[in-house]
Amino acid sequence: MNQATAVKSNTRSVSTNAFTFWVGDSLFAIDLLHILSIEQDNCTIHPDPFEGLGALGVVKHRGVPVRVFDFATFVGITSSGEQKDELVQTLAAREQDHVDWLNALERAIQTDEAFSKARDPHQCAFGQWYDRYHSHDEELMDILKHFDEPHKRIHGLANHLLGLKGRGQTEAALKQLNAERQTTLAQLQRLFNRARNQIRDRIKSVLLFITTNGKDPCIALLLNEIDDMIEFDPSQISETTRIGVTDEERLAKVFVGYINRGDDRDSLLIDVHGLLEAALDHPRRL
Repeated sequence: MNQATAVKSNTRSVSTNAFTFWVGDSLFAIDLLHILSIEQDNCTIHPDPFEGLGALGVVKHRGVPVRVFDFATFVGITSSGEQKDELVQTLAAREQDHVDWLNALERAIQTDEAFSKARDPHQCAFGQWYDRYHSHDEELMDILKHFDEPHKRIHGLANHLLGLKGRGQTEAALKQLNAERQTTLAQLQRLFNRARNQIRDRIKSVLLFITTNGKDPCIALLLNEIDDMIEFDPSQISETTRIGVTDEERLAKVFVGYINRGDDRDSLLIDVHGLLEAALDHPRRL
């Protein structure tokens, strides 16, 4: 059976409702009929002797042992948790950049040391990141909007304060710099802290228990960022070959297809039976 035929036959068995979750910037969906429960990741995961990409061990679900897989590792994508940890570290580094930037400007005003830091707010490391960054986290994006004015103001200080020094007004330049350190830089630092806290708050691991009969768990997926429920029409499901998943790839069996809704809820729809086959039937081939 080729993939086009598989997609058509698989779509007959799915409902028009799915639960979605993020892995990095990719959205995945599972038919609601196959979700038994979603629980906080506070279960003890016991090691097991089996291999497999993303295999973490076994948990008990109402007394029933269930194998657990880290879904991100299973599909070969950096997890949302790892990406967010890296982003938190990046923002901490970019905050320190601006502390160092003002310190370098102060030395240039006090001495004859040349000021070599970026004066254009779009050219510093944070500015380059800021201009291209986008997240589906609306609260984070709202916080980031508030960076624009104080960030531009900080960078605008270089020409202004060095101009004061050039006109013999060194003390006035240093006085204004210290005032900006207490106001504009402090505002930026508060925003950096808010952004990091928002990112950390979104890292909440859960276990998604999958069922095929509606009552018994057959596998659990460790997820970092759950999303929402969506409705779709089977006619919106495209072949996964359209996004680069070929028939020969292991992951071809894991997905029914791509739900093309034409909005920010486009997602890869998981074939639960294919997922179980890939994860449980042939673990040493993964």
